[in-house]
Amino acid sequence: MNTNTVIRQSPGFIDKLAYLLPTLEALGPEIGWLPAFQAYVGTGIATGRCKPAFGVEPRFRGSAQLLLPSGAQAFVSYGRKGKKQKRFGIRVECNPGRMTATDVAAVHSFFLGAFGNQYLEMLKAPRIKRLDLAVDIKGLELDDVYVSYAHAQHVTVYGKMLSKARGTVETWSFGSTKSDSTGTLYAKQTERLHQLLKDVAKNGVAGEKLRDNVVRQYLEIESSAPVVRIEVRLRKLSCSVADLADIKNRFLRFIFIEREDTGVLSKLTRLAFRSMCRDIGLKATLDAFKGHPKHKQLVQLSRARPDWWKPKKAWREAIAHPVLTKVFSAPAGVDKKWGSPP
Repeated sequence: MNTNTVIRQSPGFIDKLAYLLPTLEALGPEIGWLPAFQAYVGTGIATGRCKPAFGVEPRFRGSAQLLLPSGAQAFVSYGRKGKKQKRFGIRVECNPGRMTATDVAAVHSFFLGAFGNQYLEMLKAPRIKRLDLAVDIKGLELDDVYVSYAHAQHVTVYGKMLSKARGTVETWSFGSTKSDSTGTLYAKQTERLHQLLKDVAKNGVAGEKLRDNVVRQYLEIESSAPVVRIEVRLRKLSCSVADLADIKNRFLRFIFIEREDTGVLSKLTRLAFRSMCRDIGLKATLDAFKGHPKHKQLVQLSRARPDWWKPKKAWREAIAHPVLTKVFSAPAGVDKKWGSPP
């Protein structure tokens, strides 16, 4: 770790949100409102206000992506399959962390155009199904910390071999795909580079200007200051907006030991500790070190909290994110540019 680098924590935010609208109570059975809403979405697709989306939510009959002003993504799924959960016939998935107030107004405008004041009634009792809370640690290299996540039974480490003697960690993932919640840390530069390569593979680089632009983006990513994204993904929620304040702070589960603090170990032991952390995780490594003369000091390090890590502040900021508040607030003076109720 470069001791001259200032490490600072960004405000907490919501990276992903999925919620259901109570259509049965406000609109009645699907047979009454779904055909007209499908036609409304079709008109939106024809006029360029939204576009078809596939594979978003398999439990619904159809999905569309709203084309928001900022380019942020928002998906609307409608028509519940099967006989269960017919109370909630519309699902909305979005990324509040990237949305602007204008984007939120566009989402409200879309539903107001479809349902008018009945949408305002649905907005009073949505059910939140997924919530990803995140915070960025700017100036931190993922290789400079060893990480654990309390109560996680599975840990997965993704890395890259740079040479026969050296590799780098790109992602830590805690919890399984079936877990109610998972914790994740990853290097933002790696994510940005992956997205750039995906765009190149999809669109190509025909033309000199386009090639120059890709090279410029690549150089910007490579030269940018390191950023580590820390996320908690709550994937099996079923709560009201008011219940969000009662969700336990999962950021508190993250445990960090900074690599520079392992100087209490000899060089060979320090290398072994690092290798074991990457292989089996920090928690299992600390268990394996029981009986070692430095075990007590290592445990004390794991119980301390780095100066740059403020989990209570990050959680409080994320739950109170202003865009999240606007999503579930009745819109005032929204222009119904999306059309009239069907």
